[in-house]
Formats: sequence, structure tokens, C-alpha cells
Amino acid sequence: MSDSNNGPKAFRFRDFVLDVQRGTLLRGTEEVRLRPQSFRVLCYLVENRGRLLSKKELLDAIWGRTVVTEGSLTQCLIDIRRALGDASRELVRTVPRRGYLFDVPVSEVTAERPSPGIAPRRGRRAIASGATIAMLAAAGLVAALGWLRPDPAAESAAVPAPRSIAVLPFADMSEGGGQAFLGEGIAEEILRTLAQSPDLHVIARTSAFSLGDHDTTIRTARERLGVAYVLQGSVRRAGGRVRIGAQMVDAATGEQLWSETFDRHLEDVFEVQSGIAAAVAEALEATLSDDDPPAPADPRAFELYLQARFFHKRRAPGDPALAEAYYRRALALDGTYGPAWAGLAGAYIVLIAEGAFDTPEMRAAWREAVEKALEYAPNLAEAHVRASQYYYWNDADERKVREHRRRAMALAPDDPLVLAVAAGSNGFFGRLDLAIEQYRRAVALDPLSALDHANLAGMLAAAGRFAEAMEEERAALDLNPAYRPQYEKHTGYLLILKARHAEPPEAARRWTEALAAVERWPQGLDRDAALAMIQHATGRRAEADASLERLIAAARHEADAGAALRVAEALAFCGAADEAFRWLAQGRAWMQDKPRLQRAERITALRMSPFLAPLRGDARWEPLVAWES
Repeated sequence: MSDSNNGPKAFRFRDFVLDVQRGTLLRGTEEVRLRPQSFRVLCYLVENRGRLLSKKELLDAIWGRTVVTEGSLTQCLIDIRRALGDASRELVRTVPRRGYLFDVPVSEVTAERPSPGIAPRRGRRAIASGATIAMLAAAGLVAALGWLRPDPAAESAAVPAPRSIAVLPFADMSEGGGQAFLGEGIAEEILRTLAQSPDLHVIARTSAFSLGDHDTTIRTARERLGVAYVLQGSVRRAGGRVRIGAQMVDAATGEQLWSETFDRHLEDVFEVQSGIAAAVAEALEATLSDDDPPAPADPRAFELYLQARFFHKRRAPGDPALAEAYYRRALALDGTYGPAWAGLAGAYIVLIAEGAFDTPEMRAAWREAVEKALEYAPNLAEAHVRASQYYYWNDADERKVREHRRRAMALAPDDPLVLAVAAGSNGFFGRLDLAIEQYRRAVALDPLSALDHANLAGMLAAAGRFAEAMEEERAALDLNPAYRPQYEKHTGYLLILKARHAEPPEAARRWTEALAAVERWPQGLDRDAALAMIQHATGRRAEADASLERLIAAARHEADAGAALRVAEALAFCGAADEAFRWLAQGRAWMQDKPRLQRAERITALRMSPFLAPLRGDARWEPLVAWES
């Protein structure tokens, strides 16, 4: 810092006086409060006026050898801009990807001591600004020590992890609405940043966003998600400006621990959300990763990216195509924005899986998106997830799949997408115990996701853990009543598997239970396959043969790989291995004219089916379930 032997040094710019010696910022006769670190950042900017300062230089100058993340600097800049008010955009310029510049006329003056009549500003907003981090940290400590008394209902619930938090979607308060994508996008980016911290337990988007954005969800968040804190907020957009409000709430008591409102230009949204994440992390004494990609050079690209993410996650009819279009528009403005490339790769997966198109040109575009994501955002977990998916579905290159999966896990070990993709590939390559462990972790982080519970059930069934699989199927149904058709089918098959492994006399009861479940199914391939298994196992061979005949006739009529799989499963269960292999070969032949991703899904189904377990020791097995070259 500057020093002088001639008296207290101060700097005058516009209508501000920055008194370095006294540690004050004056606007006219009014003191503007700043946190000590924010004040030091402002002093460094002013003393180095006219020179572009990189983030690294600022971090080294202010914090020295103390290890902090860029979020700490971001929070300081937010404090400074709030203190400088409307003039902040001209006084402290952000130079995208390069740093910050204080570039207005400054004169050095000898500071005058304020007269007794000058009083610091004591408005509510100023107090919150000056004590944001301290208040958050203190409140977190009080809650952790149990000094805040929760209500009886909260006391009866399971005690949440002390540094667990759910980030709810920020409510759209804009006149006329239409900005839900902005509220959800800001909340999701904050959530993603927090989730990369190894110190925090952050509930995943699916579960957190299912609760909505209203005050009445605070207690629900504690009860259903098991969290200690909730972060919620709102956005109000008017033209090129946006007001973002955020508050952190103790989930047990409903007490507001911290709140802040930011009035910014739209292009500053990226910096605001980084600052909010930094404030939460500092309050919970957590460390944030330094691996976040920088903001896009064109702020409009970030807005388009948020719109793309909104459609990507919503998945209404037509949304995948809209997501692709918005990702493309964002990249047209900034072709180096890695997260948009990663999002585009994810959109291609959805489009191909839904059967929109699967051509060499589409796969080339998919590959390009993956490679660009890795090039421009090498430390973004999603980029490595999309790379692992690309190599998994296209050529089952286990080396590359494992390489990118490991990198994604290192970057974001508690990201449910990372966990789900890792679990899926581990299951395919036969590492079922590890896959189950990863899906259980995904369920813990995303407890209200019916899909995660259903996926865990499938992996448990493949491992022969049928009772546990049924528990997860029930959890999926409880979370999503629309899941009932799949639930009825999956639990029926699980009852068959449980009956097969039961000892007399319990086996007889279980077969009766399985038959009662299957007889409620509608007519079709699944019903005939299940009936053939039950009838064969209970000695009703003539009925089993009749069910098999109906099943085979229907499969030949459909000429579909899925139908062939049902026949092979029933035949393998009934001990007809040779016939089962013939049907597996037939199914593989029927797959050849299908889109590549659909063929890959069918091969995965073969490898994971518990009904085909009797065939796996046969020399004919591996060639039939091998990946395509």
C-alpha cells in the first residue's frame, strides 16, 4: 500500500475519497462501508490505476500465501461495485478473460479528519454489506453448536449434515414473467459451483428444484432432503438490468441468516452468482474449486446458454431441439465457451436417443462438441462426462471411457450426473459392486429423483440383490406415480427371480405371489415371457409351452431386438440354452438397421439381464454381447 510521511494519504476520484490510512471510503460526507478485504482490493485497484490487473496478481497482492479461491476475489468486487453504486461500471471495468481495470482520473490528496457531525451510513443494506460474511459464519456456528432451538417437528427428523444445503430455483419476479430460465439458470450455476466443494453436501438439481421456490418449502426441504440450510432467491429483469435477491435460511428454524440484493446489468450476472456461491462457502467454512471456466466474452452468450440449459433440463416435447438451437446461438457469439460445447454434446445424446436422427454427420457433430468442450473447458466435469459417454456409446473404448470418467470424478465427485454415468459404464464392464455404490451416492444427493432410484434398482437386480431392488422400485413409485406401469413390470420380474432363489416351502408361496402379479399385466410379450417362466418352474409344462409359442410367434411378427431378448430370457430361464442363443443371434441381426445408439442400448440390456445369467459361462456368450467395431 502507498505510504507518505506528509500526512494521511488519500485518493479522490469522482465524488469519492479513498482514505488509505484510516481505511475509509467517503462519498461526500457519508462513509461507505466495505469489508476489510474488499477495501484492500479497491486500494490496490486505485493505486494501480490505468493498468490491467489479472486475477492472479490481485489474489497474490491481497492474500499472499493464503490459499483462497477466485470466489473470494469475486465477492470483494461485488462489495466494491455495490459501494460505488451506479458509477461502478465505469470505475471498475471487467476485461473478459484478462482481468480488471480502474481507469478514471485520480488525484492524491491529504485526507481531512471528518468532523464530529459526519456519521457513517447505517442503513439496513449497508449493515448487511459490511457484515455479510461474518454474519453468515457466526450463524453457521450457532446452528452447528445447537444454540438455535428448532421446532419439535424439526427435532424429530433425522439430524442433517452440518454443511448440507439445497439451492432452490430463484423465483421469476419480472413483470410479465418469461424469465424462469434466468432464475433456474442462476440457481443451477450456484448449485454446480457449490457441489464441486469436497466440504459441502449439496442436494442435486432434480430434488432441489422439485420443491419449488416458495417460503413454504423450507421445512419441506429439511424433511424431504435432510439439509441444514436452504438458499433461495428471486430475479426481476427489466430491459438490460436485473435485480437478484438471495437469502440463506436455517432449514430447522426458518430463520433468515443472510440476505443480499444485487442490482446489476445483465452482463454482470455471472459475477453475481459466483459471489453468492463464495459467500455461502465462506459461511460454511468450505473451500470452492478454482476450476470453474471463465465467463463468456460476450454476456449475451451466457444468457443464451442459460436458456439452452432450461430447455435441456425441462424435456417437454420439442425441448431437445430448442436446447441444441440455443447452444448453437451461444457458440455463434463465443465459440470458446466450453460449457456451451459440453451442453451441446449432451443435447446430441438426447436427440439421438429419442430417435430424431442418427447419421455419420450427427456423430461427427457430437464428436466435435466433445472435443471443443475438452479444449475450452478442460477442468469442467461435464466436459469429461460427455467425452466418456461419446466413447462409451460409439465404440466402447474402455480406456478412454475410464480416463474421462476418472477425471470427471476427480473434478466433481458428488455430481449426480458424474456418478450416474460412472455407475452405468461400471455396470456394463461388470463392476457391479462399484456401480451400486455410486448409484447409492447419487440417490443420497438426489433423494427425490425417481430415475436414480429406478436405475439403482436395475443395478441391484443385475447383481442378484432382488429384495433391495424391490425397495428401490417402491421408492421410485412413491416419488413418481406415473412410474406405475414400469413398477408393475419390474416388480413382477423381481418376484420371479426371488421365487427362483427361494427354498421350499417358501418358494411355493413366492411363485403364487409372482403369478398373481403377472396375471394383472396386459396381454403381450412381457406377460407371456413371465408366464412361461412361472409355469415352467412350477411344473406346468404344457402351459409353459403354450406361453412360449405365443411369445415366439409375437416376436417373429415384431422382428425387434427387444422381442428377441424376451424370448431368449424365457428360454434361458427354462433351461433351453441352445434356443436362447439362437434368439440372441436373431436379435443381433434385427438390430443392424437400427440407429447406433439404440443398438448400443440393446447390447447393454443383454449384458445386464439377470435372466441371461445361465448363459454367461458359455463360449458363445461374449461374441453375441461384444460391442461393435
